[in-house]
Amino acid sequence: MSGVLRRIWQSLFRGDVSRVFVILILLFSTAITLLLTGLQLWRDYRYELNVLDQRLEQVRISNLESISQSVWTYNLSSLEIQLQGLVRQQDISFISVEDGDGETLLSVGENIEEDALQQSYALTYIHRDSPRLLGQLHVKASLQGIYGRLLNTFVVILITQAVKTFLVSMFIIYLFDRMLMRHLRRLVDQLGEHYSRAKPFNIERSVTEFNKEDELNTLVSSLNRLQNTIETEHQKLELLASFDSLTGLPNRIQLKETLDARIQAGQPFWLGILDVNDFKNINDTLGHQSGDQVLYDIGLRLKCLQTPHCFFARLGGDEFACVFDGDAPARTIADTILQKFEAPFLLHAVQLQLSVSIGLVSFPDQASDAQQLMKFADIAMYHCKKSRSEFARFDPQLDEHSLNNLTLMTDAKQALENKQFCLHYQTQIDSDTGEVSGLEALIRWQHPTQGFISPDDFIPSLELSGDINALSCWVLEQALTDYEQLKPHLSKPLALSINISALNLLEERFLDSVEVIMQRFSERPQLVMEITENALMSDPEYACTMMQALVKHGVEFSIDDYGTGYSSLSYLSRLPVSELKIDRSFIFDMETDLRHFTIVQSTVQLAKSLDLRTVGEGCETAISSSILKDLNCDKQQGYFFSRPVSMEALISYFQSLEDSDDTSLSVELISDE
Repeated sequence: MSGVLRRIWQSLFRGDVSRVFVILILLFSTAITLLLTGLQLWRDYRYELNVLDQRLEQVRISNLESISQSVWTYNLSSLEIQLQGLVRQQDISFISVEDGDGETLLSVGENIEEDALQQSYALTYIHRDSPRLLGQLHVKASLQGIYGRLLNTFVVILITQAVKTFLVSMFIIYLFDRMLMRHLRRLVDQLGEHYSRAKPFNIERSVTEFNKEDELNTLVSSLNRLQNTIETEHQKLELLASFDSLTGLPNRIQLKETLDARIQAGQPFWLGILDVNDFKNINDTLGHQSGDQVLYDIGLRLKCLQTPHCFFARLGGDEFACVFDGDAPARTIADTILQKFEAPFLLHAVQLQLSVSIGLVSFPDQASDAQQLMKFADIAMYHCKKSRSEFARFDPQLDEHSLNNLTLMTDAKQALENKQFCLHYQTQIDSDTGEVSGLEALIRWQHPTQGFISPDDFIPSLELSGDINALSCWVLEQALTDYEQLKPHLSKPLALSINISALNLLEERFLDSVEVIMQRFSERPQLVMEITENALMSDPEYACTMMQALVKHGVEFSIDDYGTGYSSLSYLSRLPVSELKIDRSFIFDMETDLRHFTIVQSTVQLAKSLDLRTVGEGCETAISSSILKDLNCDKQQGYFFSRPVSMEALISYFQSLEDSDDTSLSVELISDE
């Protein structure tokens, strides 16, 4: 008996399944018990009320006539004896008799106000065949007795059902543990033991005449079949994990193992990274399936070079890696690889002449571990692409440049968070009046240690880090804030131009941010966003959609550096553009270069035909300014009028104009750089 109790106790508290199972059984049994008990008590309550109603009705049938007789004869002693007899009946607590005027003649018992059932009967007496109303008989029956009996019934049912539920639950738990849980625990123990050894296994279970066809035996057989299937698939996955499925070459994992083994051996070797030039054009032109075929053919050619002293692997995409033994010259290793790309690749009767960029790094001269080798070879490969050479050997200066770019990216992000940027403003002059008609906000960064850093250097870093939206929004908000300070000193509103990145027009969140910022400035200037024409070519359709959405919020767009890019007139006519800024390279020497003069002239004429404004930037001489005016260029911008200056200097200049009639602008009047 003690062993059974101990087993039940262990089943209750040893495992989560047993504990939950017990709790669920008890909760369910308790709920059913309470429901059935409630139904039984309600039935008993209705029965007791019915019995009480019958008892009161019996009072009317048996005693009403005699009580009426006693009232008629005014025999109060007899009446009291009758009432006392009735009050002694079960549950009847109070009886009273009233005369015809509503006065109480006699009452017996305790008159309770709550939890009572009351009946009233008319007392009549037939005198000379004529009924006469003598008064009322009031009978009250207390429900407290019924409540007490129901409570006793509830307690008895609850105790008996609780004991029965507990005993049945314990018996179920015992059977549950005996027939199921102990077998499952044994299976889990076997699984844990075999998995810790990381070897194939089969689960063992004693099979008897009684259990050979039960669910547990079926489960064991299924687990064993599953284990065999997993082992087979595991072997296939191990093979796939070490080789590239498309080319059949070893993959990055095998490359890492090979590098570690060679580094451990300490023998010198070369690591090279190969990248197929312009491979994206193959996918875009012929489709990805054709691109995969080309990669497969490349894999076949590189396999021909695979020897114990020469190892090739595919890193992914159109990137491959090679490891060469020894300290042979980099030129020799590169020629060995390039030779395999001399013959054209045949694809659907089309001959493709492919070239590769190869970056090489040597061990142990230039790198001491696998991570450094991969990094330096990658840097050399990208330098090779940039210089358009066939191969490049790693140079420490290349790494320094790469590190500087990474440091600049981090510093630029921190500068944005620490508000190290500031805005300077260059004026735009109306060609007809010679007055200031607009301002262009230009961002400046004075690095704490490196000094002034050009936007051409840190803007690409912020584009790579994904922080360009935050920077553009800061420029917009700061420019509008500065304009609020300048507005009291202006005799007329000025246009305000800011530069945005192409990536801004590819991010929907930029549109939302602009809406929020512009809502905070109710009286805004004419806001112009400048963007280069090359930037629009990456996704002109989406850029056009974003620009149209911004135009609805009062933004105008200007094509910056117009004439240096590759945009087509068809796109230009479809974009919601209001202004063209002619690149400074044409303005600077149009006095002496007839071709540049012609470009400026045709650009102005083109803009006029499309109803666009024109701005000639880079105007640095009086002659250039005069030519732009003669060509009907709307605005001029350049050092001839003003260098970019701080907002404080700009405010000081316009304050000086308030006391002067001279509205011309010169470098001497406004320049703090």
